[in-house]
Amino acid sequence: MNQLNQLNDQKMLSGKVALITGSGGGLGKAIGLSLLEAGASVVLTDLLLQEEDASKDKVPRNRHPLVFKMDVTRPEQISKVVDEVTERLGVVDILVNNAVMPGFIETEIVKSHRPEILERVKNVTAMKRLGRPEEVTALVVFLASEFSSYMTGTAIPVTGGADLFVF
Repeated sequence: MNQLNQLNDQKMLSGKVALITGSGGGLGKAIGLSLLEAGASVVLTDLLLQEEDASKDKVPRNRHPLVFKMDVTRPEQISKVVDEVTERLGVVDILVNNAVMPGFIETEIVKSHRPEILERVKNVTAMKRLGRPEEVTALVVFLASEFSSYMTGTAIPVTGGADLFVF
């Protein structure tokens, strides 16, 4: 199967195990669900996350993520989760550890800002709008796939061009 067909089939991460910290909501949860859609076995972790939280989400093709309540500042909790994930799914191939630093993305917490703040943010971006979660999750899926196999040591700003302006 060529890479384009693989991309179109949305299975480019089949056989991979992804662990996402801070995935109780917002962008972290969106990333987890996108990795699941791309074929990965997904583990969602968050300080406030409960197993029943994931059952509320629309998941692709009846595939459900594993869900763990985990505090990333507690090494013993991390070890316990990693051990259980390794036993149940295998070695973690993809780790999203709150390292995605996009611009203002339309998540519930961002949308809760006062309208005048959001307007000011929009006005200082080249795109004149907030980012959409899928614009970030598509990048994460790409970076986790073989399509990015020759990339290393680079930052990819997902800011709508806000970083182009000097104040």
